[in-house]
Amino acid sequence: MLGRLLVVALTFFPLAARACDLCGCYSPQVESMPKEKVSLTGFYTAIAEQFTHFGTLQFDDHEVANPTGQRLDSSITQFVVGYEINNRLALQFNAPFIYRDFRRPEGFAIDEGNVSGPGDVSFLAKAVLWHFASTAWREFNIEGKNPVAIEHESDCTCSIVALAALKFPTGNSSRLEEEFHEVEIPGERNPRARSHPWHRLV
Repeated sequence: MLGRLLVVALTFFPLAARACDLCGCYSPQVESMPKEKVSLTGFYTAIAEQFTHFGTLQFDDHEVANPTGQRLDSSITQFVVGYEINNRLALQFNAPFIYRDFRRPEGFAIDEGNVSGPGDVSFLAKAVLWHFASTAWREFNIEGKNPVAIEHESDCTCSIVALAALKFPTGNSSRLEEEFHEVEIPGERNPRARSHPWHRLV
């Protein structure tokens, strides 16, 4: 019954959502895994990798030519350590490491290289507000003398999880200053189309 009410609410009362730094924090959904394969209490660790390639330039929402071959390859590796207090509440620590390889025009020259370093660490609290798992089914193998019961996993699991986090500015944001001190160079085509791969390391 609760599941049907949730579907109706999401269908007829959609809500606008904004992206945030918390959305980029990897949080393993341990509660959705089969109970016989994972413990729902105690410590857990994880490593998550996100790789993004940027190779297209845009100017006023339109793709423009890229004669200098500007690009940005971004790799964010998150190291996670967490503690499941019970099957409803968990605490987690995220420490990202960021590597970025870039090529961009700087005036009439080409700036090419890479930067790397730790990002902003985060401390998260996770609470499972609602969890549903369909009934697992069982079959019997009767090929031998004695029937053997075979347990199968649930076909469907759903969870509603609430997250809260604190972020600490351990990353290096010095490259952000370039975006606030841009100077147009006479003769440069589409200076606003320059790619700046410097985002705050979060």
